[in-house]
Amino acid sequence: VSMLTLTAMAAFRCKAIVNPFKAKFSNKTVYLTIVSLWVIAFVCVIPLYIVLKVVDGQCLELWPSQSLNKAYTLALFVIEYVILMFVIIFSYTRIVFYLRRNKIPRTCLNESGRVSQKRRKDDQEVSKSLVVIVILYTILTLPHHLGWIFSEIFGLKDVAKVIFQFSGTLLLAHSCCNPFVYGSFARRFRRGYLRCLTRILC
Repeated sequence: VSMLTLTAMAAFRCKAIVNPFKAKFSNKTVYLTIVSLWVIAFVCVIPLYIVLKVVDGQCLELWPSQSLNKAYTLALFVIEYVILMFVIIFSYTRIVFYLRRNKIPRTCLNESGRVSQKRRKDDQEVSKSLVVIVILYTILTLPHHLGWIFSEIFGLKDVAKVIFQFSGTLLLAHSCCNPFVYGSFARRFRRGYLRCLTRILC
Protein backbone atom coordinates (compact mmCIF):
# COMPACT_ATOMS: atom_id res chain seq x y z
CA VAL A 1 0.00 0.00 0.00
CA SER A 2 2.85 2.41 0.80
CA MET A 3 4.30 2.19 -2.72
CA LEU A 4 0.86 2.63 -4.28
CA THR A 5 0.32 5.68 -2.05
CA LEU A 6 3.66 7.20 -3.08
CA THR A 7 2.74 6.60 -6.72
CA ALA A 8 -0.65 8.28 -6.33
CA MET A 9 0.96 11.24 -4.53
CA ALA A 10 3.51 11.62 -7.33
CA ALA A 11 0.81 11.51 -10.02
CA PHE A 12 -1.44 13.99 -8.19
CA ARG A 13 1.45 16.38 -7.50
CA CYS A 14 2.60 16.19 -11.09
CA LYS A 15 -0.89 17.05 -12.35
CA ALA A 16 -1.31 19.85 -9.78
CA ILE A 17 2.00 21.51 -10.70
CA VAL A 18 2.12 20.93 -14.45
CA ASN A 19 -1.61 21.60 -15.05
CA PRO A 20 -2.66 23.76 -12.06
CA PHE A 21 -5.84 25.07 -13.70
CA LYS A 22 -7.05 21.65 -14.79
CA ALA A 23 -6.10 19.81 -11.60
CA LYS A 24 -9.20 19.77 -9.41
CA PHE A 25 -9.24 17.04 -6.79
CA SER A 26 -12.57 16.71 -5.04
CA ASN A 27 -13.06 14.80 -1.82
CA LYS A 28 -14.80 12.11 -3.86
CA THR A 29 -11.73 11.71 -6.08
CA VAL A 30 -9.45 11.42 -3.06
CA TYR A 31 -11.70 8.87 -1.33
CA LEU A 32 -12.05 6.79 -4.50
CA THR A 33 -8.28 6.85 -4.98
CA ILE A 34 -7.63 5.66 -1.42
CA VAL A 35 -10.21 2.87 -1.71
CA SER A 36 -8.78 1.85 -5.09
CA LEU A 37 -5.26 1.63 -3.65
CA TRP A 38 -6.41 -0.73 -0.91
CA VAL A 39 -8.43 -2.83 -3.36
CA ILE A 40 -5.41 -3.19 -5.67
CA ALA A 41 -3.19 -4.11 -2.72
CA PHE A 42 -5.72 -6.72 -1.57
CA VAL A 43 -6.05 -8.22 -5.06
CA CYS A 44 -2.26 -8.59 -5.28
CA VAL A 45 -2.18 -10.83 -2.20
CA ILE A 46 -5.24 -12.96 -3.01
CA PRO A 47 -3.03 -15.77 -4.42
CA LEU A 48 -1.24 -15.93 -1.07
CA TYR A 49 -4.53 -16.37 0.80
CA ILE A 50 -5.26 -19.31 -1.49
CA VAL A 51 -1.93 -21.14 -1.13
CA LEU A 52 -1.14 -20.44 2.53
CA LYS A 53 -1.78 -23.50 4.70
CA VAL A 54 -1.01 -24.36 8.32
CA VAL A 55 1.21 -27.45 8.50
CA ASP A 56 2.48 -28.69 11.88
CA GLY A 57 1.92 -25.28 13.42
CA GLN A 58 3.69 -23.46 10.58
CA CYS A 59 2.14 -21.22 7.93
CA LEU A 60 3.51 -22.41 4.59
CA GLU A 61 2.97 -21.52 0.94
CA LEU A 62 1.81 -24.70 -0.81
CA TRP A 63 1.79 -23.83 -4.52
CA PRO A 64 0.37 -26.32 -7.06
CA SER A 65 3.61 -25.95 -9.02
CA GLN A 66 6.93 -24.18 -8.66
CA SER A 67 6.36 -22.35 -11.94
CA LEU A 68 3.27 -20.64 -10.50
CA ASN A 69 5.27 -19.61 -7.45
CA LYS A 70 7.99 -18.10 -9.66
CA ALA A 71 5.44 -16.35 -11.86
CA TYR A 72 3.69 -14.80 -8.84
CA THR A 73 6.96 -13.63 -7.27
CA LEU A 74 8.11 -12.07 -10.54
CA ALA A 75 4.70 -10.48 -11.16
CA LEU A 76 4.73 -8.88 -7.71
CA PHE A 77 8.21 -7.48 -8.31
CA VAL A 78 7.23 -6.04 -11.70
CA ILE A 79 3.92 -4.57 -10.49
CA GLU A 80 4.90 -3.35 -7.02
CA TYR A 81 8.40 -2.19 -7.85
CA VAL A 82 9.29 -1.74 -11.53
CA ILE A 83 6.03 -0.29 -12.90
CA LEU A 84 5.28 1.92 -9.91
CA MET A 85 8.85 3.22 -9.80
CA PHE A 86 8.61 4.08 -13.49
CA VAL A 87 5.42 6.08 -12.90
CA ILE A 88 6.99 7.91 -9.95
CA ILE A 89 10.23 8.72 -11.79
CA PHE A 90 8.27 9.91 -14.83
CA SER A 91 6.05 12.16 -12.67
CA TYR A 92 8.91 13.81 -10.80
CA THR A 93 10.96 14.22 -13.97
CA ARG A 94 8.05 16.16 -15.49
CA ILE A 95 7.83 18.31 -12.35
CA VAL A 96 11.56 19.12 -12.37
CA PHE A 97 11.59 20.08 -16.05
CA TYR A 98 8.41 22.13 -15.66
CA LEU A 99 9.73 24.10 -12.67
CA ARG A 100 13.03 24.79 -14.40
CA ARG A 101 11.34 25.85 -17.62
CA ASN A 102 8.83 28.17 -15.93
CA LYS A 103 10.92 30.21 -13.50
CA ILE A 104 9.54 33.65 -12.61
CA PRO A 105 12.10 36.43 -13.32
CA ARG A 106 12.97 38.44 -10.21
CA THR A 107 12.83 41.69 -12.18
CA CYS A 108 9.12 41.41 -12.90
CA LEU A 109 7.67 40.28 -9.59
CA ASN A 110 4.43 42.02 -8.65
CA GLU A 111 2.21 40.96 -5.75
CA SER A 112 0.69 38.17 -7.82
CA GLY A 113 4.15 37.10 -8.92
CA ARG A 114 5.34 36.91 -5.32
CA VAL A 115 2.41 34.67 -4.43
CA SER A 116 3.15 32.45 -7.41
CA GLN A 117 6.82 32.32 -6.50
CA LYS A 118 6.01 31.39 -2.88
CA ARG A 119 3.66 28.65 -4.06
CA ARG A 120 6.31 27.42 -6.48
CA LYS A 121 8.86 27.34 -3.66
CA ASP A 122 6.45 25.34 -1.51
CA ASP A 123 5.91 22.95 -4.42
CA GLN A 124 9.67 22.57 -4.82
CA GLU A 125 10.14 21.82 -1.11
CA VAL A 126 7.43 19.18 -1.03
CA SER A 127 8.60 17.70 -4.34
CA LYS A 128 12.17 17.43 -3.01
CA SER A 129 10.93 15.70 0.13
CA LEU A 130 8.87 13.24 -1.93
CA VAL A 131 11.84 12.52 -4.20
CA VAL A 132 13.97 11.71 -1.14
CA ILE A 133 11.20 9.48 0.22
CA VAL A 134 11.04 7.61 -3.08
CA ILE A 135 14.83 7.17 -3.11
CA LEU A 136 14.74 5.86 0.46
CA TYR A 137 11.88 3.53 -0.45
CA THR A 138 13.87 2.22 -3.42
CA ILE A 139 16.96 1.55 -1.33
CA LEU A 140 15.24 0.21 1.78
CA THR A 141 12.75 -2.12 0.08
CA LEU A 142 14.89 -3.46 -2.78
CA PRO A 143 16.71 -6.04 -0.57
CA HIS A 144 13.35 -7.50 0.49
CA HIS A 145 12.26 -7.94 -3.14
CA LEU A 146 15.66 -9.35 -4.12
CA GLY A 147 15.46 -11.81 -1.25
CA TRP A 148 12.23 -13.28 -2.60
CA ILE A 149 13.60 -13.36 -6.15
CA PHE A 150 16.74 -15.20 -5.04
CA SER A 151 14.66 -17.58 -2.94
CA GLU A 152 11.70 -18.37 -5.19
CA ILE A 153 13.02 -17.82 -8.73
CA PHE A 154 16.70 -18.75 -8.54
CA GLY A 155 16.38 -21.20 -5.64
CA LEU A 156 19.24 -19.56 -3.71
CA LYS A 157 17.74 -20.13 -0.27
CA ASP A 158 21.00 -19.51 1.60
CA VAL A 159 21.54 -16.14 -0.09
CA ALA A 160 17.92 -15.18 0.57
CA LYS A 161 18.27 -16.17 4.22
CA VAL A 162 21.20 -13.78 4.65
CA ILE A 163 19.27 -10.97 2.93
CA PHE A 164 16.16 -11.52 5.05
CA GLN A 165 18.26 -11.11 8.21
CA PHE A 166 18.51 -7.37 7.58
CA SER A 167 15.80 -6.62 4.99
CA GLY A 168 13.09 -6.67 7.66
CA THR A 169 14.93 -4.00 9.64
CA LEU A 170 15.23 -1.87 6.51
CA LEU A 171 11.48 -2.18 5.91
CA LEU A 172 10.79 -0.98 9.46
CA ALA A 173 13.24 1.89 8.98
CA HIS A 174 11.32 2.99 5.89
CA SER A 175 8.08 3.02 7.85
CA CYS A 176 9.37 5.62 10.33
CA CYS A 177 11.63 7.83 8.20
CA ASN A 178 8.97 9.75 6.25
CA PRO A 179 8.12 12.32 8.99
CA PHE A 180 11.82 13.17 9.39
CA VAL A 181 12.20 13.68 5.64
CA TYR A 182 9.14 15.94 5.42
CA GLY A 183 10.37 17.96 8.41
CA SER A 184 13.84 18.35 6.90
CA PHE A 185 12.71 19.71 3.54
CA ALA A 186 9.34 21.41 3.98
CA ARG A 187 8.84 24.37 6.31
CA ARG A 188 5.09 23.80 6.44
CA PHE A 189 5.60 20.34 7.92
CA ARG A 190 8.18 21.64 10.41
CA ARG A 191 5.73 24.25 11.65
CA GLY A 192 3.01 21.61 11.87
CA TYR A 193 5.27 19.29 13.87
CA LEU A 194 6.14 22.12 16.27
CA ARG A 195 2.47 22.94 16.79
CA CYS A 196 1.68 19.29 17.53
CA LEU A 197 4.60 18.96 19.95
CA THR A 198 3.62 22.20 21.67
CA ARG A 199 0.07 20.96 22.20
CA ILE A 200 1.29 17.61 23.50
CA LEU A 201 3.99 18.92 25.84
CA CYS A 202 2.34 22.13 27.05
